Amino acid sequence: MPVDGGWGTFDVPGEPITGHAAGRPAGGSTEAGRPEVRIDAPAGRFNLSLAGQLAGYLRYSLSDGSLRLLQTTVSRQHRIENLAPVLITGARETARLKQVSVLPVSAAVRDFILLNPRYLDLVPADRRDKFGL
Repeated sequence: MPVDGGWGTFDVPGEPITGHAAGRPAGGSTEAGRPEVRIDAPAGRFNLSLAGQLAGYLRYSLSDGSLRLLQTTVSRQHRIENLAPVLITGARETARLKQVSVLPVSAAVRDFILLNPRYLDLVPADRRDKFGL
């Protein structure tokens, strides 16, 4: 799936980004629809859709080679489905693809990295203390 995330057009794996996060099945992945994460560059968001409906988003900004993940929001009706890790995984995969660092301003992103230390390498070593990592 080609997307323009402010970095030019590139392909995001998973067409769109879907699947598992943090070793748990992705929330809401049923025959009715799998969670999908797409970049909305003009809005500065990764949008999470479920069955064609917006279920949440992760606001971001990009500057100086760093992807600042600012705020994670999942709609009230979808919070029980544990969709935030799917959204965060989409942002993480994009950062890896584009070879940019991640600055986890969002508490949900920081907590995700704490629970999944294999992603710690995305956060610059000299900035980890600032984010409690």
